[in-house]
Amino acid sequence: MKTNKQQGFSLLEILIAFSILALSLGILL
Repeated sequence: MKTNKQQGFSLLEILIAFSILALSLGILL
């Protein structure tokens, strides 16, 4: 795996972040 930080966040990291946010919101609400 190459660690290229040129794009900032990769698509997979964004999907993981959104899934965590959705789970936390689901638990809170």
